[in-house]
Amino acid sequence: MSAQLDDTDALARLRAVGLTWSDSGLVGLRGPLLGLQRALDQAFLTLASRWDAEEEAHPAFIGAAALDRIDYLDSFPQLANFGVSLDDADGNLDAFRAGPPVDAAGDVRLTQLAPIRELLTPAACYHLYVEHAGEELGRARYLTTRNTCFRRAIAYQPLRRQRAFEMREIVCLGARDEVISFLDDTRALVGGLLDGLDLPVDWQVATDPFFRPAQSPKYLFQRVHTTKLEAVYGDDLAISSVNL
Repeated sequence: MSAQLDDTDALARLRAVGLTWSDSGLVGLRGPLLGLQRALDQAFLTLASRWDAEEEAHPAFIGAAALDRIDYLDSFPQLANFGVSLDDADGNLDAFRAGPPVDAAGDVRLTQLAPIRELLTPAACYHLYVEHAGEELGRARYLTTRNTCFRRAIAYQPLRRQRAFEMREIVCLGARDEVISFLDDTRALVGGLLDGLDLPVDWQVATDPFFRPAQSPKYLFQRVHTTKLEAVYGDDLAISSVNL
C-alpha cells in the first residue's frame, strides 16, 4: 500500500508545513499543520456548545461483540483492524522469539494468538451508542467525542485517506423529529464554517462507500431513505457528513 499523489511536489510541500508520512497510511503532525488541526477541533467544539453537548473520551479499542451487533464486520470486513496479542503459553512465546519475531521485510511473524475480542475503533460515534444503549431519554441528549479511528484501504493519501486519522463527532440521541432538526441545524452551521474557511462544497446524497451493493441491503437503504449527506470538496473529497 502506498501513497498516490497527483502532484509529485505535494508531499514535499506538506512535509514543509509539518507532515510526517508513512506509505502504510500513518501520518504525524507538527508545526503549522498541528496548529491547524487543533484550531479546527476547537471550532467544532464551539459548534457542539450550541447544544451544550457533553464531551466523552473513549479508548482506542472497541469490543468486537458491540460491532457485531450492528453487522459492522459483515458489512466492512475489509476495513477492520484487529487488536491482537500472542497466546501467553511459554512454548508459544518461545516459538515467537525464535522466529525471528520480525523478518527482513519488516513483517511480524505471529505464532498462536490469544482470543481476539477488540477492534481498533473504526468510527468515534460507535462508542457513544455502546455507552448509552438502553437508556430512557425524557428529551434529546447531545454528545460529542473525538477518537483516533482506523480503517484499512487499498491505497492511502496523506490528509485524504489514512489508515489512522482523528475524527470529531457531534451526536443527537432522541426522537426522530429532534434528530432531523439537529441534522438540519448542523448542516447549516458546518456549511457556514466551510464558507468562512473559503472551502466551497457540494452537499451530496451519499452511501458509505465501503458497503458492497450486491451483498448488503444497507447500501440500498441509504440510497432510498437519504440517511447520509456529505460535504464534498473538489469533486471527490468528503470532508464532513450528517448521518441519520
